[in-house]
Amino acid sequence: MSEIAEKCVRVLAVDDEKAVLDVYGDVLPRGPIEEKRGAIDASSFEGDGFAFDLVTCSQAREAVELVRHAVEENRPFAVALLDIRLPPGPDGIWVAERIRAADPHIEIVIVTGFSDIDPNDIARRVPPVDKLLYLQKPFLPQEIRHFASALGAKWLAANELRRVQNELEALIETRTAELAETSEHLKADMVERARAEEDRKRLATAIEQAAEIVIITDTDGAIQYVNPAFERITGYTREEVLGQNPRLLKSGKHATAFYRMLWETLTNGETWTGRFHNRKKDGTLYEEEATISPVRDAEGRTVNYVAVKRDITHEARLEAQLRQSQKMEALGTLAGGIAHDFNNLLQVVLGYTDMAMAEAPKDSELFASLNEILTAGSRATDLVNQILTFSRQTEQERKPLRLQPVIKEALKLLRHSLPATIEIRQRVDAACSPVLADPTQVHQVIMNLCANAYHAMREHGGVLEVTLEATDVTADLAAEMPDMTPCACARLTVRDTGCGMADATRARIFEPYFTTKEAGEGTGLGLSTVHGIVKSHDGGITVQSEPGKGTTFAIYLPVYAGAARTVRTEAVTRALPRGAERILLVDDEEQVLEFERKLLERLGYNVKARTSSIEALEAFRAEPDGVDLIIADQTMPNLTGANLAKEILRVRPDMPIILCTGFSEIVPEEHAKAIGIREYVRKPIVARDVADAVRRVLDNVPRADS
Repeated sequence: MSEIAEKCVRVLAVDDEKAVLDVYGDVLPRGPIEEKRGAIDASSFEGDGFAFDLVTCSQAREAVELVRHAVEENRPFAVALLDIRLPPGPDGIWVAERIRAADPHIEIVIVTGFSDIDPNDIARRVPPVDKLLYLQKPFLPQEIRHFASALGAKWLAANELRRVQNELEALIETRTAELAETSEHLKADMVERARAEEDRKRLATAIEQAAEIVIITDTDGAIQYVNPAFERITGYTREEVLGQNPRLLKSGKHATAFYRMLWETLTNGETWTGRFHNRKKDGTLYEEEATISPVRDAEGRTVNYVAVKRDITHEARLEAQLRQSQKMEALGTLAGGIAHDFNNLLQVVLGYTDMAMAEAPKDSELFASLNEILTAGSRATDLVNQILTFSRQTEQERKPLRLQPVIKEALKLLRHSLPATIEIRQRVDAACSPVLADPTQVHQVIMNLCANAYHAMREHGGVLEVTLEATDVTADLAAEMPDMTPCACARLTVRDTGCGMADATRARIFEPYFTTKEAGEGTGLGLSTVHGIVKSHDGGITVQSEPGKGTTFAIYLPVYAGAARTVRTEAVTRALPRGAERILLVDDEEQVLEFERKLLERLGYNVKARTSSIEALEAFRAEPDGVDLIIADQTMPNLTGANLAKEILRVRPDMPIILCTGFSEIVPEEHAKAIGIREYVRKPIVARDVADAVRRVLDNVPRADS
């Protein structure tokens, strides 16, 4: 018999939707997965080595008949994938009850959305619970493959054990009867004994060559047998573990109660199924799915326990990465949802600050205080943009940047969050040249590295030192950093006196999702994000660390050869452009609307303000020639700014319109041009930006950067 035939798993898939049955057909092929050609990527299922005999149907009664006929023909199904809803007949639970009655060994997977079922009720109707699993729709093809492979392995192992047990019981009964007969049958009996030995050898060979771990222990838990798969996966030899307790694999990841419940299940004569986090001989952790069953003698007494285990470390890692990806997607959705409201709050703070600065004496303490508020508000705007940029994975604007103020501002924020046991030291060279970089991403690099240093020192305290200095990256140094070329650089160094890292850890710190922190303390993305930002800025990064001696990260960023453009942190002295035209202002946030109205009226404009886009449209339709310009917010209930613009331009196609947008609500440029919108003003609105935009649109002057 071929290896494929030996590992062929019969699967019954019941679903009223043909598309779902087609998916089952794609991911559960009849031949080896490597030979499958079609929409499914074979590399997704690498390593399970199963072939499947898939039977599909869409009706409940047909499914029950298929299972009954399969049992009668001695070709039972290993796994049944049952949809809950099977109109117009009975549902999937009705099917589960009857096929479990027809075949008590079949593994059942309930495929459902979980919104309309009661698992406790199903468990009562379709026992036993350990042979009933759930799979939530929508599912990934990999999930079906992994479910079928895992359950198929479990069924095949259990079926083989049942077959062997039945054979052994039959052989024992036969031999006992034959031994009672006369000596003239001795020769025939010896022949039969030889055949039994061949059966035993065949069984031993199957277990020895199995991909799954097989462990047999006595009733006290002492190991009596392990197969080669155990040696290959754990690194322990058979001689090292015979007589030992399986606890030598303990990882410390499970509580005492976990093992207590396992032994209670086994000592009650029941089969235990679950997952272990275990430790190999070399210290590395792995995850395995296990089924442990009692082995009974002829009188029903438990004499051994047999465990069949499968290494699922790779599958578990994929599951964790999927959960992490979903978490980051949820973060992006949350960030987009709060950006509009948060920017409206910043609009009021920054707007009134800007207006107050225009009236305050330039050399007064009030002016300086207002300028600090404006600077902090601008940083808050950048942080919102940073969250949104990370969630959307889009690039930020790079510009000539002096690193000194970014470093000082980041350390100022850190002083309030770090404990007094950590001393912050900084050595910042004021003459260090600017670099071409995104200020928010540089800020993120500093915060991530300092946060990493904090975790290394939080137990015993220490010194966090941040240094900025000019340096030249030589050819030898550039060779240590991939894609880095010799050049003049600004070197940003973050050094801590914490616990340090071993070589094995240091080699993996930039891998996504790799972390040495406890669950819930980090995502494993901080240093990989730092690495990505530095590489995107044509820079390099080095790490020096020893256990117990701290860690030093050095960031090298090429200096900018051109003239640095100073980031705006002071009030612009040029007078704001003025006018006397009529403006219809529309925004559903009253505070924002009031600020914008006051700003435009101070500049001489005649302003009509509306908090409702519907009311604004009605007012415009009543007097289309009554305004010279319309300024509308994009995100408003009932009618968005873009849709309001469409309606207005249907009435008056030449009407100038400015759209105010936040980071999460940008209308695509092509779409805006097609509508007829003349210009954007990005929120939170700055007086200079809106004043210049109004004059450009009214004077029909194109933007300087267009």
